[in-house]
Amino acid sequence: MIEFIPGFLFTWFAIWMLFAFLTNLAYPVVRRLLRDLHPGTASGLLFAWITLPAFTALLSCTLLFAPLFVLMSSEAHCPGGHCEITASGANMLGIPALVIGVWLLGSGFIVFKRYWLPAHRLAQQLKFAGRDEGRFVRLPSSSPAAFTLGWLKPRIYLTDGLLEQCSEEDIACILNHEEAHLRRRDNLSQLTARLFTIVLPTKLLERQLDDYNLLCEQACDLDATRFQPADEVAGTLLKVARLQSASLPVSALGFIGDHIEQRILSVLKLQHSDTSRLPTILLFTIAFAMVLVPAALFQWLVLG
Repeated sequence: MIEFIPGFLFTWFAIWMLFAFLTNLAYPVVRRLLRDLHPGTASGLLFAWITLPAFTALLSCTLLFAPLFVLMSSEAHCPGGHCEITASGANMLGIPALVIGVWLLGSGFIVFKRYWLPAHRLAQQLKFAGRDEGRFVRLPSSSPAAFTLGWLKPRIYLTDGLLEQCSEEDIACILNHEEAHLRRRDNLSQLTARLFTIVLPTKLLERQLDDYNLLCEQACDLDATRFQPADEVAGTLLKVARLQSASLPVSALGFIGDHIEQRILSVLKLQHSDTSRLPTILLFTIAFAMVLVPAALFQWLVLG
């Protein structure tokens, strides 16, 4: 059966790329639906949408190769458990599959080097530069900044400049927002989303990744409204946006990022909105179709 590994890898990559391209084409329609949902629900659905092509391609590829695996293991069809014709056909894909494997590993390494490694190194440095205050790490810097950094064990970082210029209510709001990032593991999920988009050029998927970042921020803003009034959360967003001018570290989730106006409007508009299960059901329906359709077409066109 090992002869089928190159063919399996090649087919999985081809279907993955096809599904990624199709989901990217369909995203403008999905984007309109996400706008009407609670950001907590929308962010989860968008993460599933981004990772959907790889998993559905793997399942679909498994269904495609299942009959061939059965034939290979059946002595009735393949005496001795070996099919010379099929194996030789599979070996033709050895070099393309090797190229694909190297390319995937290389692309994953680039993501690792560009995002994971700098954030990991900086987090290690900040352990010694800052002072642990329990809920957050205090950094000796006069520049106002608040952010969450780290992948597996993220921490919240607040600078002296921010603590000196913000009230206790503002600091409580900032911590509630950043702690929501910790509970949701947004740093790790955004890194994962980037890994699952390596089959297409980044420019094609830039809107999806940008929207996912915004939805994560909006979800954490709304989570903060469970502890404070929405107008106070919106006011803190506006205040810190005016104070914070320094750029954040790579892969850090800052209290103030992009789309500040959209975040403030979201806090004031969606503070009483609830999550819905209907979009989740719709997403699973789409995933089910993406898995079965290629296998069904293969059975119909090739196997008769």
